[in-house]
Amino acid sequence: MTEQKNCEFALFIDESGSPKPNPKDTAPYFALGGVLVKRVDEAIIEQAVADFKQRWNISLDTPLHGNEIRSKKRRFAWLGKLTEQERNDFMEDLTTIITSLPIIVHACVVSRQGYHNRYLDKYGGQYLGDDEKRIFYFSRAISEIR
Repeated sequence: MTEQKNCEFALFIDESGSPKPNPKDTAPYFALGGVLVKRVDEAIIEQAVADFKQRWNISLDTPLHGNEIRSKKRRFAWLGKLTEQERNDFMEDLTTIITSLPIIVHACVVSRQGYHNRYLDKYGGQYLGDDEKRIFYFSRAISEIR
């Protein structure tokens, strides 16, 4: 336990959905997630990702954006030209890389309707901004890890 107290971490976060909650938004959920990485493990992670990209002829400066991969669009449109088996091999390789990395993943999925039911009348649409939500959410998540 002493090791973690003296360890430096990097936190990478992202969210889905619109920046301002909108009662008319058709998506039933929004999400906030992040990856917590020990700084001492960054080189291991970078090498694993570089090796994966080399195996699949992906430029090292191309981000592995989940939406593009799943939808087979933009920089990952080429996945749509692969056979089903090749796509399965790609996804299996990607999954193996992600699950083998020394990372802590934390996520939260929120019902948009439930969120509005709870907060719209109370705050009149004056929700926390994205940065405040991220800081609040992940400060709670990190405190649980300690």
